[in-house]
Amino acid sequence: MNKKTAALICAALAALLTVSCVGNVPDESSSPADVSAELSHNADPSGDINEESQVSGMTETLDGKMLVVFGDSITALGSWGKTAAESCNMRFFNGAFGGINTEEALDLIEPFVISRGPDIVTLCFGMNDLLMTAKDIPQVSPEKFAENLKTMIGLVTACGATPILMTANPLDESVFYASQGQPESWYSSVGSPLAWLDVYNQKTREVAADTGTALIDTRVLCDSSEAAVTISDGIHLSAAGNNVFAAALVGYLTSNYASDPDAERVVYDESVYIPEGETVSLLPEYASAWYVPEKGTMNISVSDGVTAMNNTNGLWPDAQYTLTMPVSVNPQTGSLVCDFSTAGSSVSIILFLGGATPNAYTEGQYVVISRHLGYRLDDVSLDLSPNQNVACTINLSDLPFPSGAYGEDGNLIISGVKIFVPGAAGEKVTFRSFGITG
Repeated sequence: MNKKTAALICAALAALLTVSCVGNVPDESSSPADVSAELSHNADPSGDINEESQVSGMTETLDGKMLVVFGDSITALGSWGKTAAESCNMRFFNGAFGGINTEEALDLIEPFVISRGPDIVTLCFGMNDLLMTAKDIPQVSPEKFAENLKTMIGLVTACGATPILMTANPLDESVFYASQGQPESWYSSVGSPLAWLDVYNQKTREVAADTGTALIDTRVLCDSSEAAVTISDGIHLSAAGNNVFAAALVGYLTSNYASDPDAERVVYDESVYIPEGETVSLLPEYASAWYVPEKGTMNISVSDGVTAMNNTNGLWPDAQYTLTMPVSVNPQTGSLVCDFSTAGSSVSIILFLGGATPNAYTEGQYVVISRHLGYRLDDVSLDLSPNQNVACTINLSDLPFPSGAYGEDGNLIISGVKIFVPGAAGEKVTFRSFGITG
């Protein structure tokens, strides 16, 4: 993420009165339009609605506003954010990360939320904060969880955006211990995992009340769903669960903002087209634009357009880069251009496609591109082997891109890069160029 983008965002203050959305939940087969329509008729928000919206006929419109959803895998792997954005004609970015808690989120909110220039930001956490690291010792205590939410709310409001808190969906205790690999005895003092989760959900409600932040109580709404809201792991949202979240968010937004029937419709495959003959790098100009999930495990430098990276621990860490704006290219005329060396390290390069980002593996929207460059691979890991100079230009039409890689116009959309550098600590992979020619 290019941090210069963040500097363009002016500081302001926005606040929204707390509201808790309740109402009928669409069935599992509902489309985005169905979700929007049903909520328009059935939403029954309790609490205070934005008074200016009621009096003035909700003159502030949703059309074209940027919705950024932020949280753990409930958000990262969920379809509900984009569904709500499409229903409300909003621009959209999913800045969530699977596996993170609120403590880790504090390091991610600037590059993956604030720098996107959001108008509205959803915050949904708790599922990882509650996980025990030992008996009675959670990843993040309920008290610290509440502090972290307040910090994130402050950062969102300071950039001029409106935060919305969302409670976490219920978990299925019958499969929780097996799916999470945790002993049941670790939770004996807190009653049960579900009761423990609801302690965090209650903290979310309290933070909303204390800070005057909007609240959508999706935990309560999930109990109204006739279909199971989680998949077999008992944690992540099913299609029905995604519909509950999407419907709740649409209901809140349409109750507090107007829509303009004459507004230009948002194009969700929004990207920068690469004209024929032009080349765009898939690597950032600045080392700080890379995100390293495990701090200190990667060294990255950029000098005169050359990117060098190495691990510091002899293991298999990664660096991630989400393009500020995805690029699109005609797959029949475009090509992948590579010029890099692996020296004493291996490397694995994953391209994220069709709008997917490196923070979550969206099925059918990524490819391990390093396996298709025609160079020597490790027999076990299939990483590019050490001590190779990789210099090639490959027609995009010759590469195995999945169906989800393309926009409605048939162009290939590239939205992010993840690079693993396993092997001996300090051994560099040096990228002289890695990009796409139209």
